[in-house]
Amino acid sequence: MKRLFLLLYFCASVLGATAQISGGLKAGLNFANFKLDGDGKSFSFHGRTGFHAGGYLTLNVSDNFGIQPELLFSRKGVESVGDPQSLNYLSVPVLAKFQPIGLINLHAGPEFGLLLSAEFDDLDVKEADKDLDFGLAFGGGIDLPFGLNFTLRYILGVANIAENAGTDLKVRSRTLQLSAGFKLFGKN
Repeated sequence: MKRLFLLLYFCASVLGATAQISGGLKAGLNFANFKLDGDGKSFSFHGRTGFHAGGYLTLNVSDNFGIQPELLFSRKGVESVGDPQSLNYLSVPVLAKFQPIGLINLHAGPEFGLLLSAEFDDLDVKEADKDLDFGLAFGGGIDLPFGLNFTLRYILGVANIAENAGTDLKVRSRTLQLSAGFKLFGKN
């Protein structure tokens, strides 16, 4: 995690002289699911709706391109045979943001997640889950006047989040995020 913050600091330092910086708050819904692979089989659980909330900075290096790191609390999970499983993460997406025309933007990049807590049927199961998650995020958004913005994003989990569970199954998260945000400072 230290390396990530150093990388963000370095990017902000290098780009800060030429970049326009803006930032704001965002919140929305997570439609999460897990994909399990093992023994030649692959299956998914019933998805679970959660939420995310946090802030973002946008470092615009040109009129059409910028880097957008975010810091989000994100609740994910699944329904497993009627018993809910909740995973709470501190998520840090670092996105390349491209604005091809007017108000519309496209973005993609890695997302790092630090597991804060994990519960299954009201029992603490954090020790069975991997502390760090990694995924690839991509999506699009609309930046409206007066600072209002909306985002639709898909996060494809790459890391096996059940690595510590003592099983050969590989569990990867899949999350569709729908967000509303408000820019607090900066232009564009």
